[in-house]
Amino acid sequence: DHVASSHRHGHERWSQRFYLSHEYFKGPGSPIFVIMGGEGAIEPSTGFMYPFILQLAQTFGAMVLQPEHRFYGQSQPVSPAEIERARDDGKPDPRLKLLTVEQALHDAVRLIHFVRDRVRCSRDRFSPRYCPVITVGGSYPGFLSAMARLRFPGVVDIAYAASAPMKF
Repeated sequence: DHVASSHRHGHERWSQRFYLSHEYFKGPGSPIFVIMGGEGAIEPSTGFMYPFILQLAQTFGAMVLQPEHRFYGQSQPVSPAEIERARDDGKPDPRLKLLTVEQALHDAVRLIHFVRDRVRCSRDRFSPRYCPVITVGGSYPGFLSAMARLRFPGVVDIAYAASAPMKF
């Protein structure tokens, strides 16, 4: 739980599946495209959601990262045993407070930080080792892309949001 004042019930860690392509990445100072995960698993047979991003990666010497959205596919922050235990105890489903846009945005930002640090990109925008982040998505992932830029402008430099359900 990224937004609660205290960690939730002792299960702070879970595995988030993601795809990463560094085939064209030219190293620190090069961009990172983040294809925002949406309402579906990212199965290995499917590959990247938007193959044109790989073409952009080649053009710009970029890395491509695609996180799986929480509660889809293998990215499950709550185990079946926890759900069953809550049901047996007459408590609310523990997934409800964790399936929010805010939680999904924090997941993406945490993964971006992890990947940036692993490839030795600076977090300082004025450093030549700074790797700008461009989020991409369509429909709900487009909404997440735009909100990531609005909510985390210190992490996301550019957002592309196609057919995103926005209301301002």
